[in-house]
Amino acid sequence: MLDFKITGGRIIDGTGNPWFTADVGIKDGKIVAIGNLKNAEARTTIVAKMRVPYRDERNPFPWLVVAPGFIDIHSHADYTILAGIQADSFVRQGVTTVVMGNCGFSLAPVSERNIKYVVHQLRHKEGIHSNEVEWRSFQDLVTFLRTIPLLTNVLSFVGHNTLRTAVMGVESRPATHEELLQMQQLLEEALDAGALGLSAGLEFPPGRAADLNEIVSLCRVVGRYNGIYAPHIRNRDQFYVPSVHEAIEVAKETAVRLQIAHLNCRANTGAPYRAWERVVSMVENARDVDGLDIGSDCIPYAWGPGSYIGILPDWFTTELSRDPQAAFSMLKDRATLAQLWRDSDRYWRFIHRGEWERVKLASSKSHPELIGATFSEIAERFGTTPWEAFLQILRDEGEDVFGLHLYGRLFDDKHVVDLVTHPLFCLSSDAAPVSLTGHLAHAFVNQAGFGWTARVLGYFVRELSVMRLEEAVRKMTSFPAERIGLHDRGLVREGFRADLVLFDPVEIADTTSPDDPVGYPRGIAYVFVNGELVVAEGKLTGQAPGVVLRPKL
Repeated sequence: MLDFKITGGRIIDGTGNPWFTADVGIKDGKIVAIGNLKNAEARTTIVAKMRVPYRDERNPFPWLVVAPGFIDIHSHADYTILAGIQADSFVRQGVTTVVMGNCGFSLAPVSERNIKYVVHQLRHKEGIHSNEVEWRSFQDLVTFLRTIPLLTNVLSFVGHNTLRTAVMGVESRPATHEELLQMQQLLEEALDAGALGLSAGLEFPPGRAADLNEIVSLCRVVGRYNGIYAPHIRNRDQFYVPSVHEAIEVAKETAVRLQIAHLNCRANTGAPYRAWERVVSMVENARDVDGLDIGSDCIPYAWGPGSYIGILPDWFTTELSRDPQAAFSMLKDRATLAQLWRDSDRYWRFIHRGEWERVKLASSKSHPELIGATFSEIAERFGTTPWEAFLQILRDEGEDVFGLHLYGRLFDDKHVVDLVTHPLFCLSSDAAPVSLTGHLAHAFVNQAGFGWTARVLGYFVRELSVMRLEEAVRKMTSFPAERIGLHDRGLVREGFRADLVLFDPVEIADTTSPDDPVGYPRGIAYVFVNGELVVAEGKLTGQAPGVVLRPKL
């Protein structure tokens, strides 16, 4: 007796091969049969056909696609995963596994030096305090996550910034030899506990203060575990090419597997001519000539998230971390304010060019009513300049400044097409699972939190026709599964875990826009996680069968 039988659908199995027709049988959390299951008994049968007439003008296809559950190789689920079943926007997109701990931030390890730094990133509920962080080591975190009802499977990198702050606090300076040894020990403990590898956030504090020796020393540890190094590189405009070169040199020096995070080139911010083409050539040469294991990922949007304090210089963010009120007092001095503006031509450099209409407030505890507004609009409300409005929100946030985030128009549309269709790029969200209801409805502004998979399948595949449906599915299933060592997920195959999504290839659509970034997608009919039905006819079932995974690299 099968637990579930899916009939009448067209299977896109995740390999990139053309679809085929077959039934799928699920039992005890696994796919146990694929073929003609007409005579097989099942407790529940799902007929994977749409409720429209055959060859209706609006929808000429009478079948649903049966595909592997989507794997988000670059998420920031850390921010909201502690909300458990409330964080529903990913699974409603067909996402069944998320990789968190990206861009140098992870939920562990935690020490007295960085507990506030970790807490300020969390958005799972209002008023979280340090005494609510019940874990310290990465193993403690794994144990704690197993007590939470998870809608999706989860695995995590350990973040370089989190390692640094656990040892050094939020200090923007190179690590000493002793501090580096402590970081290596914490890294080994995390890898022993199942961390996927090391992520880095080298474009914002405190990680950007790390020198090459620090990164190489840590990656040697990762290499011994056959883990992955996933850097958010130091720069993606003026110094885009040397930043990618540094990441490749780290891989050459340590033989670590390299997954360069969101390898986009920012639009109109000073990148050299044809920088994107040069970077791709560098990566391909490193693979083909040097034999390095290098991949990357990208988001399917021109708008993307960013760090609020990332544009600020180290001399100010260091003081901000030590004593926020003292740092805010510095802003009363006109000479200091002028110096701060001069030194803030970094990170999102279009801000320094005055292009504030490209920047929205993505998260704020002090001004939730302004989330989603551009800084041009915020300035009008405050009756100030955008820069003064930026600093006012910084002051109002107080000790929570490290939890502020931005949302900006970072890339041009053609570049996004190039990224999404490139064979070396997995597709990802760079977002956190949120919700239309409860506290998480006001946690972040980011379209990808609600619609990234539907945007790929509905916009790039169906509307633009720049990618085959089967290839798009592969880029969100077996491709990321192979990169992160999940050898029993990512394919519709007998013996694999039953993480599946059934979607309507004609109706699937992202319902969000930069001006209205909140809304569940259309066209996701059913989602299975570990053989349990989590979404049925587009609605949550109340099941939360997600588990914490260990990679097998």
